[in-house]
Amino acid sequence: MNLRVDLILESEQRSASVVSLKLLKRLAMIVVPALLILIAMFVMLGTMRMGAQVSNLEAQWKALEPQRDAAQAGIREIGRNAAIVKALDSWPATKLTLHDQLAAIMRLTPETMQITQMTYNQTIAVSARSRARTTTLRMQGKSKGLEEDEVEDRFAEKNIELMASLFRTEEPFATLLSSVNMRGFSDSSDGALPADRIFTLECEYHPRNFLP
Repeated sequence: MNLRVDLILESEQRSASVVSLKLLKRLAMIVVPALLILIAMFVMLGTMRMGAQVSNLEAQWKALEPQRDAAQAGIREIGRNAAIVKALDSWPATKLTLHDQLAAIMRLTPETMQITQMTYNQTIAVSARSRARTTTLRMQGKSKGLEEDEVEDRFAEKNIELMASLFRTEEPFATLLSSVNMRGFSDSSDGALPADRIFTLECEYHPRNFLP
């Protein structure tokens, strides 16, 4: 049989630990606020230093604005110059060889037709989106009728129509031309036969674009 007898009151009992719970509570009440204050001070100091660095960087950026603007203007100028050089490099590719066309004109013109005037015109068409070389060819001439030919036989007119058809279908003009317009009229010049005709041939070429 075990018997335990308490000789002191419960209120008189003491803990065997060196540090009491009350002391820990008091220390916590002092230490924790102090730590929070220190942390807040560090945060404030860090924020102040960061703000100073940001202000310093903004001042440096503002001081560099003239150089930055000059550099951007230089880059834009380089881009414009590069585009000009590219367009100039493509200039020869837009040109047409005239001697090949003259040889083709001689080959496609019927023997009874005579070219009296020829105008070959080139212009540079510039728009907001493109630059292109445009070319037109205009020829005037006579289509000779036969002395024994009656006007109704349309010998001269048929040759005019044949020439227009050849310009539409034969190379190099079949590839180069976008339109062919042929018109024939009565020839009222001195010595002309009733069946003789004069003609006007107008040709427009496909535009030849420069590189953008």
